[in-house]
Amino acid sequence: MLRADLLDAIDTLLKIFRQNENPFGGVQVLFIGDLYQLPPVVKDTEKELFSTYYESPYFFHAAVFKQIKLVFIELKKVYRQNEYQFINLLNNIRYNELSYEDFEMLNQRYKPEFEPPPNEQYITLTTHNAKADEINKRELEKINEPLFLFNCSIEGEVNEKHFPTEMQLKLKKGAQVMFVKNDSSGEGNYYNGRIAKIINIADDEIIVQFDDATDYFTVNKETWENITFEYNEELNTVEEKVIGTFTQYPLKLAWAITIHKSQGLTFNQAIIDAGASFAPGQVYVALSRCVSLDGVILLSKINAYAIQNDSRIYHFSMGQEPLHVLEQQLEYESQVYDFVKISKLFQWRQMTEMAYELYKGTLAAKALPTSYQAVQITHEILKQTQKQEQVADKFLLQLQQLFSEWEYSRNHHHLIARLKKAIHYFANAVFAELYMPLHDFYNEIKKCYKD
Repeated sequence: MLRADLLDAIDTLLKIFRQNENPFGGVQVLFIGDLYQLPPVVKDTEKELFSTYYESPYFFHAAVFKQIKLVFIELKKVYRQNEYQFINLLNNIRYNELSYEDFEMLNQRYKPEFEPPPNEQYITLTTHNAKADEINKRELEKINEPLFLFNCSIEGEVNEKHFPTEMQLKLKKGAQVMFVKNDSSGEGNYYNGRIAKIINIADDEIIVQFDDATDYFTVNKETWENITFEYNEELNTVEEKVIGTFTQYPLKLAWAITIHKSQGLTFNQAIIDAGASFAPGQVYVALSRCVSLDGVILLSKINAYAIQNDSRIYHFSMGQEPLHVLEQQLEYESQVYDFVKISKLFQWRQMTEMAYELYKGTLAAKALPTSYQAVQITHEILKQTQKQEQVADKFLLQLQQLFSEWEYSRNHHHLIARLKKAIHYFANAVFAELYMPLHDFYNEIKKCYKD
């Protein structure tokens, strides 16, 4: 989940690069996710400093939300599961409302000695990487097929902690694997998290069959780029720079993966080893990956402690406004948006600043054949722009009043009529008082150079 300080960093950068002090630089931002999945991580070395600035690591405690109200909308239709009992069970876990009957139903799936049938694809969800690695190594050793080694290729700077898969992949025919990257070809053959089985393998070839398809697919290597960003002072832009690459088959063994890695994935059959769960939401994430309760196998019993969710998430969720309030807010914010966008059309400050810069430029431009006339014309343009700005500022006050009247009367005819008149007035003023004097003077200069 997105951490509060990272969200504030995004807010700061948008304000800087858009030169706009409104939250997120005036950009409308949409956040999508499941609040009840795994919480953001704050390292032990960061906790003391972090707690002096933030109430919690959750995104909704970011400082930017003290400046703007966060609109919370919950999508209630469930697509992954269709069993009422299982959906109800998951909802009770989300809200810390599991009953005795829920625990009984859940722990009926407790089968500590379970061994998957040979031809069925189960995946084990566990809490720690070391446990997942141990299971994958053990399952690979069970396959009586030759072992193939595939080494990665590294160029430039790539931190080992950020390797997307193994430096040396150890694979066999029959191994269960998971893709760790989206298909960069654009054809969508695979995505990060898609499960497959190796059907054929050689020194320079890996062919897989996806668990949800019948056809075969030849896997090609993928390249990950280590990108840094540099500020270009001359162009006043931030530029990407690739400082390293990692090339390897986008695969890893997948008889077992961590619950963290399983977020966003869907499994028909999963073995859940959550006895050592250490973070709020881990058991919920593991269970909610499954399509049905019948596809769930528990290697450890689930107790009340293991399924506790963070109360701060629950309290934030309870702040959701009812639908009729959201509809009223949408209507109001739409009017505010219209007012802001229309008002920008009549904000003359930038025009005046540009006219002043033009005037300053002609004062310093001694090479013009008619420099005295240029100064006179640009000075007159500056005066006319300043006069237009005074009229525009008065109209902005009228516009604010017109929008207020519109809000109460819902009659926009007067507003539209007034806007049409204003647009006509300012368009004529800009054309006659700013554009034409410059246009005529430009033609005179061209004649001078021809002569």
